[in-house]
Amino acid sequence: MESTRKRELPEQFADLEPFVGEWALATMAARHRKRVTSTAESRKAFYDAMTPRLSEAVEYLDRYPLQSMPPDANALLQLALSLMEVALTQEVYDAKVEAVHAQSSKLVRISKEMDML
Repeated sequence: MESTRKRELPEQFADLEPFVGEWALATMAARHRKRVTSTAESRKAFYDAMTPRLSEAVEYLDRYPLQSMPPDANALLQLALSLMEVALTQEVYDAKVEAVHAQSSKLVRISKEMDML
């Protein structure tokens, strides 16, 4: 049986579709909130799936002006931006540091969004 679900990413990134609902987030605050509230396993699964596709994603996204991306490209951009947030937990922080960061992040409020999308 074929799925009738609408594709949210460009066709060549269909393998990343399972991550769209959880990780394609429109704002810096939402991406940060997702990072500090997600499980280590969820972050690693997303990181492992997205990292090898990043160069191809950037090449694809370079086709479009930032302010006029089609919705499927914008969803891919949002995944890439979430990857940048999650990469800290995989490449820089160990689990202990991330746990402390997640707790202290509850005390900080992002008051100005930098996102211009």
